[in-house]
Amino acid sequence: MQHILTAFLWGSSAQSYAPPLQTARIFQCRHPMMCSQKYPDDFLKFLGFRETMDTINWLGITD
Repeated sequence: MQHILTAFLWGSSAQSYAPPLQTARIFQCRHPMMCSQKYPDDFLKFLGFRETMDTINWLGITD
């Protein structure tokens, strides 16, 4: 299945929107403001950026 939308849901408020986004590729983690190594879903452990490097130009650099 090809995903048209990639959604980054950070924090429980944003994650409540996940069900309507069934056709999206969804990455979820704790809100960046709540960083702590003790949380398994901590923002600093978030793999969403790495896993979307081939589809999203995060640095805005063009050739």
